[in-house]
Amino acid sequence: DIQSGELSDPVPLNLSGLGPFGLRQDPESGIVYFVENGKGTTKARLFTVDVDTGACGYVGEIGTAHPIVEGEITFSPVDNTMYACWDNISPNTSKLLTINRATGAATTVGTMLTNSPDFNTLDFHPGTGQLWSLGAPRGGPDDKEYFAFTVNPLTGAATQIVAVTPAGANALNVGVG
Repeated sequence: DIQSGELSDPVPLNLSGLGPFGLRQDPESGIVYFVENGKGTTKARLFTVDVDTGACGYVGEIGTAHPIVEGEITFSPVDNTMYACWDNISPNTSKLLTINRATGAATTVGTMLTNSPDFNTLDFHPGTGQLWSLGAPRGGPDDKEYFAFTVNPLTGAATQIVAVTPAGANALNVGVG
C-alpha cells in the first residue's frame, strides 16, 4: 500500500523467462509495465500487471535478436516514450531501445557503448529530464563496480560520468532523483 507502506500478500507471476525487470507505471495512462527477460531462444517480452490482483497481461515480444533487456524501462518526461536497455554479451554491445506499448516491438535508438558495461538501470532525472544509466564492467573481480552514465535519448550514446558504488555493491534497478 503506497499510502501506509504496508506490504500485501505477494501474488505469483509464473513467468517462463528470467523474471520480471523494470516495473514501471506509465505516467499518462497509469498502466504498469514490466519486461520479462528471455531465456534460451525465448525473446524478452513486455507485460502489463494489474497491481491490485497481480494478473499479468502479455503485450508482445520485444523482438531483439538477443533475449536480454536489462534493468529498467522508463518513460520520457517530454513525450512519454518508453525506453529500455538491451545488452548483448557477444559482441559486447549495449543499445538504447524504444518500446511500442501496444505491441512490445522495439526500435533501436542507437548503440550506448561497444565493449560496454552491463547496464542495469535507466531513468530520467525528474528535475532536469536527463537520461541516466548505471553500468558495471563485465567479468573479473571488479564486476560490480558501477559507473554513472548520461545517455542521449536521440542517439543512444552513453557518456561515463563517475564511479558511484564500491566494488561488491549491487545497483540493480536504482532510480534517479
